[in-house]
Amino acid sequence: SRYYDSRKKKEGKKAMSEQLTIKAKCPKCNSEDVKELKSWTIKGRHQRTSTKIVLLLCRNCGNKFRIGIKQ
Repeated sequence: SRYYDSRKKKEGKKAMSEQLTIKAKCPKCNSEDVKELKSWTIKGRHQRTSTKIVLLLCRNCGNKFRIGIKQ
């Protein structure tokens, strides 16, 4: 039962992250057809807010780029 509970929690977190949609344009070709490759959060030393960094891939031209989202 312990194993099942830990898997259930991880699946719940994944489902929440998939619900968030990111509106971004490729800086190279201005296409809005982008795919999220990786994301992580960072927190400054004296800041109370964190920033989510997202690595994106443009499906049109293949360009990889990052954006920062304040949370």
